[in-house]
Amino acid sequence: MKAIALIAALSTTFAVAFWLTPSFARLDDAYIALHSARVVLSGHDPIYQVPALVGVTSPAYVALLTAIIGAGVRAGSSALRLANALGFVAYVSALLYLGQTVGLTPIRKAALIAIALASGFTLFHLTNGLETGWAMAVLTFAIGCAYAERLVLVSICAGLLPFLRPDLAPAALLVLCAAAWGRPWRQQLSALGLALVVAAPWLLWMRVDTGSWLTQTIRAKQLFYAEGCLPWLKKTAVVAASFAACLGLLFPLSLGIASLGRSRLGRVGLLSIAICLLSYFVAYPGALGLGFFRYLYPIVVPWLCFGFALGLTRVNTGVAATVAIALLVTRLVIWPDRHTDEYAREVVASAEWIDDHVPPDAVLLVHDAGGISEFAHRRAVDLVGLKTPASIQAHARWTYPSCGRARRVAVDAIARESGASYFVGLSGWEEPLRADLEANGFTLTARRRPPVGVRAGYTVYQLAVRP
Repeated sequence: MKAIALIAALSTTFAVAFWLTPSFARLDDAYIALHSARVVLSGHDPIYQVPALVGVTSPAYVALLTAIIGAGVRAGSSALRLANALGFVAYVSALLYLGQTVGLTPIRKAALIAIALASGFTLFHLTNGLETGWAMAVLTFAIGCAYAERLVLVSICAGLLPFLRPDLAPAALLVLCAAAWGRPWRQQLSALGLALVVAAPWLLWMRVDTGSWLTQTIRAKQLFYAEGCLPWLKKTAVVAASFAACLGLLFPLSLGIASLGRSRLGRVGLLSIAICLLSYFVAYPGALGLGFFRYLYPIVVPWLCFGFALGLTRVNTGVAATVAIALLVTRLVIWPDRHTDEYAREVVASAEWIDDHVPPDAVLLVHDAGGISEFAHRRAVDLVGLKTPASIQAHARWTYPSCGRARRVAVDAIARESGASYFVGLSGWEEPLRADLEANGFTLTARRRPPVGVRAGYTVYQLAVRP
């Protein structure tokens, strides 16, 4: 009976998750993963003309999308919704297991799941079209396994985590070390060996496909945005502000941070969070606040769930249930999740406009590389460098060494070498990049602008070199 009840609960969770996931991906980067999955199956990239895993942050997520599409789900929106719904179920299952290992009663487990789902932008990130939900699920499960001293399962999770999200590599290593600590050295070596066996196929796939052992997405953004060379006081302020804002929005789940220092595994969590924050401080501090803190959530939320679960063991059951119900009602009824519906529709609308109005032989210079690859069917060059490695080289030569002051030189080189005849600019970056192009001798004629009232949209310019 318990097995039947569990299957029914997970099936219901999947149905709800699929319903909560919008038809169009909430973040443009989701379409990069989708496009890469299509390239894996077809063997050719007609848009960027690069191997499938170029520009991919999560090869494991691309593999999942490839399997879904290969199974017959051809519609990209359906493939993304299925992948996110499965990740949603995986996260809820991981929370259930975490509550069980900590020793929570059934009502407290339900409260943990409800509060973990309803705090902050968690529902948004579980349905954003990306691998975020899967990353949070695997790390949460790894933490539960470490607490329960299930070393084999921790090793499997540790081997997979860096290929769901590269910035979770410190957490993967530290959780593995915590689980193996104090065990005989043969068990420690076996655990490490198993993690490497799990990691090996992803490393080899990346190496064979792209020529590199690791994804270059973080490096591309680091060089383009050129924030690593900012004064350390400014970078400290940016990291601290993003972290504090994220914790504030995650209340009451963020109360779990107070319990982390009381256990050895919790202190490991605090250390892994600190290492990740330091890494972003060095390379790309502004990333922590982007996309409704989408980089921070997998780094922080699983550990907050662990700390909150520990704290729930000392909370009255009635209080826990009341807080959970109140938060769910507030989150789902009073404050529905509509943060980026407008932007999601604009991604699709602008790409479809390009497909209808731009000549088939045109080359697009783009700032966002995702939606274009799924809906526009035109050759494109990624100005940032995620899908166009040559752009990384340009920003490494001019943009980053000058702390962004010479970005216009890199933009000029990329535009001229690519032969781009159109520029697609995102609000916020469209104006400075347009100014860079105009300063380098290009004439830009606006052919399409975002609809009136759209806060984040795409302007399509026709490019021509002034005589």
